[in-house]
Amino acid sequence: MTVRVRADRSRGFTLIEALVVLAIIGILAALVTVSINGYYQRSHLETTARDLRTFLESAYSESVSLHTTVTLSTVSNADGTTSLQLTPVMAGHQATFQVPAFVKVALNPGSALPATWTCPSPGNVLGCDANGRALDPATTVPTQVRAAQAFAITHVRMVDGSLKPVIRYDIQVFPLWRVTVTKSVL
Repeated sequence: MTVRVRADRSRGFTLIEALVVLAIIGILAALVTVSINGYYQRSHLETTARDLRTFLESAYSESVSLHTTVTLSTVSNADGTTSLQLTPVMAGHQATFQVPAFVKVALNPGSALPATWTCPSPGNVLGCDANGRALDPATTVPTQVRAAQAFAITHVRMVDGSLKPVIRYDIQVFPLWRVTVTKSVL
């Protein structure tokens, strides 16, 4: 008696099965890419907040080292971005902080939503004297500020709603030049 062995069709994949697997992998890759891009954008915003804090803390160091008042100014650049500038500074120290193009910045916006923020107008914003006091340079005789001054930053994609959640960093300078960063989710 002869036994016939039937050819087993389960040795390979059909074209339909391979295409379904590729489609599933493509969908998963797209989902992962979107979430990684959002994480990347939020981490760049957090890094900018920390860098701005470090730059503002350097104003205190400069004023104590130079035994003079250091002024913090905003500068509007030709490309539409904003820079913060310290004057005077010691040779070899960082005098300018370039706010990245993806960051929306405001000075003392209060509880206003980022969509209503206006960029700080160019000019002197804040001073730090040799004793570490935050000064208001807008007055004829610089006087110590009475309340914390805040630089609020957020991502421009959070303002237009294409990046969620909306995160705001408040970099506050207190009357006795202490700089803090506060993160809030709006």
